[in-house]
Amino acid sequence: MTENEDIIMKEDMILSNESLEFLIEDLIKEGALEFVKKEDGLYIPYMMNDSTEYFIRLESPKVIGRLPKKEDTINKYKKLEPDCYTEKNEDKTVNILSLSDGYKGVCGIQYTKAYSSFTLYQYHESGHYWMKDYPMLRRLVYQIGLIYDKCDYLSETACNRTELNIKNLIEFAPFRYYSPISESLDEWYHDDIEGAKTMLAIANEAKDKKLQMLIKIYVKFKTNFLKRKISKYLISARGFYILQIIDKKIEKASQPYNKRVYCKKTEKTIKEKRAQIIKKLEKSGYEGSYPYFQKGQVYVKVTTEQPFTILDWEEISYHFNLEITKLDGKKQIQSVEQKI
Repeated sequence: MTENEDIIMKEDMILSNESLEFLIEDLIKEGALEFVKKEDGLYIPYMMNDSTEYFIRLESPKVIGRLPKKEDTINKYKKLEPDCYTEKNEDKTVNILSLSDGYKGVCGIQYTKAYSSFTLYQYHESGHYWMKDYPMLRRLVYQIGLIYDKCDYLSETACNRTELNIKNLIEFAPFRYYSPISESLDEWYHDDIEGAKTMLAIANEAKDKKLQMLIKIYVKFKTNFLKRKISKYLISARGFYILQIIDKKIEKASQPYNKRVYCKKTEKTIKEKRAQIIKKLEKSGYEGSYPYFQKGQVYVKVTTEQPFTILDWEEISYHFNLEITKLDGKKQIQSVEQKI
């Protein structure tokens, strides 16, 4: 029994008109409103990432007009607004989701009931490498961001104690200096004292006196010079041990959740490919157990890119990556072999 087992999966929770309208407004605000037609209803993805699959389902939908595409919420409509209400006639009751652009109607959707469902998944082996350099650090920033966003969207009850203890790392600006995407994350997350406290606790655990000192000075002055200096320290040979501690904490936080499970054919392919990778690494002189391997001062973590279990997962392939870190004197040389 995990400490938050009761919230690992919530299926078919009935949504009130007010709740549905709030969720749709949120998606419009983020430019993320999308509709996916399936046999059992009209699906609206709400939060779909490596840690969470959260979607809305409208039962027995009847669409009047044309459903807007995802890009329309940004490029076509100036002020897309939802209105959710119930019409009662003598013989039946109909729920309606109406979308309008100012005074102009866009479309209407009649449905019997609206449901929300979500499942929380393991994410510690997930790796996306949108930027070339420092893949390990950027992956850790991405994974901590997953935890923080899950807590933000679903509340703290969707996170376990370990996640709550490390999620504020994303609010330590030097940690997220090397963003996992081409844009800076500074507009998305604050630079908060709780983030500094979290990183300081990790520095204390590692008995890293230099990092302890740098964090304490940064809290007082918060200059760009100090931000860069700490971020550079994290990608040094000494900083690698800090990253290892963070990586292990993320693994501990992630393990209580479900692993994604696919059809038998896909699961068989995944198992065979994993065995091939292990055999290749061992033949090259690496030791360890999946997903961590080491040969001298070269460290490898096998990461994966996983499709979702619902909606568009059939269109996306399951990939393995080799995240490689070589310690060379004071340097930490990071690289990645993608989609092997």
